[in-house]
Amino acid sequence: MSAMVRIRDEDHEMVKELAERAGVSISEVVSRALEEYRRKHFLYGLAEDFAALRVRDADWQSELEERRAWDGVLGDDIESE
Repeated sequence: MSAMVRIRDEDHEMVKELAERAGVSISEVVSRALEEYRRKHFLYGLAEDFAALRVRDADWQSELEERRAWDGVLGDDIESE
């Protein structure tokens, strides 16, 4: 599926130049940029959520306790000696 999106002429030139430099299509540049923007937006939201959690002392202490509990768990299924 494809759709037409109107952008400013200068933005089109920028995307075109980036695509030429990277050796990919314009749509690939747009897709990559959108994915990066999505990830950045997600991380900003996560940071805001943790900031809100930190101001609620009881909830933050609960978070820290849970982290300590998980610190003892190995992720590689290899028992420690």
